[in-house]
Amino acid sequence: MNALSARKCSEFFCGFVVAAFAVYALVIAISTFNTSSSSTASTCAAPPPASPSDGCDKDKMRNDISMLVRCLVSAQTCSLLLIFFVRAILESAQAAHDRVAKDEDAAHKAANDELNVANEKLLTLRRRLDGCSEKVRQRLEDGERWAALAIEQQLEKNLVAEVDLARQHSDRTKPKEGMDRITGPWRTAVRVSFFLSVFFSQVAAVIAGFAFYYSLKIEENCKFGGFVEIIAFSCAFICSLSFHVFFAWVSITGY
Repeated sequence: MNALSARKCSEFFCGFVVAAFAVYALVIAISTFNTSSSSTASTCAAPPPASPSDGCDKDKMRNDISMLVRCLVSAQTCSLLLIFFVRAILESAQAAHDRVAKDEDAAHKAANDELNVANEKLLTLRRRLDGCSEKVRQRLEDGERWAALAIEQQLEKNLVAEVDLARQHSDRTKPKEGMDRITGPWRTAVRVSFFLSVFFSQVAAVIAGFAFYYSLKIEENCKFGGFVEIIAFSCAFICSLSFHVFFAWVSITGY
């Protein structure tokens, strides 16, 4: 994956994390509303308190939701800060490329021109060398033809070395974009930050799912959790996991 693709992936994931904040805020609002509504209804109706033995301790689930909400906010905030750090470094590298793009492109074009000229010379020499080889095969006892062939072969070796040097020079002058300009500890920091941002985002998605699940259980008096609901939550988890695994792969291999 080239630097441009990695940069686009980081931009897309940054947008996703920002958008996920709104979704998670909705989940928190629904969860809080459901638990508050259930608590108010229970207070007004004044039913006998549920015993812990019936497996439906709503107070415990409300406490769990409060804890999950705090964890959700923390995880998503970490994800957002990390992906903003990645974006800032990538944008800085791209800006550095833009400042010197014209000069680098001109130098790379000149190096490519030198490489093309050297390749043309080598191609012409090899055609001439084929002619010398054919003449030698026609008169193997002719020493002058053997001497001419040896000279052409030496010229070929010299030109091959020249072409190799020109190719190396062309590779060195190739313009670098995005992550290609980031080396050393900064490159490692960007890769690790991107991976951790993806990790915290997936953790936040799982936490949001648990918070929503607990709120539905409270709303349905702990009768929620049938086959349809399990399938729905499983599909959501698989989709979220696949999405985050892809970006985790990008963070590991895309730079």
